[in-house]
Amino acid sequence: MERKMVSRGSTDNVTGSQKQPRMLSILDKSESAVYYATISVLIFAAGILLVFGFFRFIININANIHDNVLQLLQCLLLVMMLMEILHTVEISISQHKLIADPFLVVGIIAAIRRMLVVTVKLEQTSAISSQSNDSFLLWELGLLALVTLALSICIYILRSKREF
Repeated sequence: MERKMVSRGSTDNVTGSQKQPRMLSILDKSESAVYYATISVLIFAAGILLVFGFFRFIININANIHDNVLQLLQCLLLVMMLMEILHTVEISISQHKLIADPFLVVGIIAAIRRMLVVTVKLEQTSAISSQSNDSFLLWELGLLALVTLALSICIYILRSKREF
């Protein structure tokens, strides 16, 4: 009787081990489906932003060229951020691991994008001459520069550690 219990237990383990790979396969396919849906949405969003940005640039070509070029540049930087996120998702699909570099690059692009906005605000407020707002914008610009530097150092450290 004891022998039957042992063989019965081993049969349950085989059945359990057969269920586990099937479950992992389902989870893997589900994960891939979500990644591919994310890729589709990111490509669609980047395409719409790109077309809309150029369309808005062409429509406003006779308007203030400085603001028009700045809006186009901001749109292009946002598209670059989406493409970096897309690259991260692509790496996650192919290598099944999460890599921090693209996220740091997105952070640098976002900081540079905000620096452009702050610089334009500084130019506009210097004509109005608002000292308190200028000092706040200068502090923000300095912090953004420090964030960009810190993120760049992080990328350098991550890449140098991978070489070893």
